[in-house]
Amino acid sequence: MLIGSSMSSMALDGSSSGHSFSEAWEVSVTGDDGSAVLTYGYNTDWINEDYSWAYHYSKNHYASLTNGKGSFSGSNKDGGKWSKIEVTHNGTSVSYSNNY
Repeated sequence: MLIGSSMSSMALDGSSSGHSFSEAWEVSVTGDDGSAVLTYGYNTDWINEDYSWAYHYSKNHYASLTNGKGSFSGSNKDGGKWSKIEVTHNGTSVSYSNNY
């Protein structure tokens, strides 16, 4: 889903809805006519972590997520680069965003 604001910033959003945290999973979605990518999920390889990876072909952007511990953001990146945030899992619901 794309959400606009008065500052002309946009977000490509994802949710943990429909997924459990008993095993690893990953989802990728695209937006902004295919220029934006949000890859997010739950990883159990090293630690149990929630992650959000954001990419935009041409616009500045950053990844963010909110879990039971709070809200977290990756570094702001220029177009053509990935912004990533990975944090220890907490809670039963997690939201993820690519903000551009």
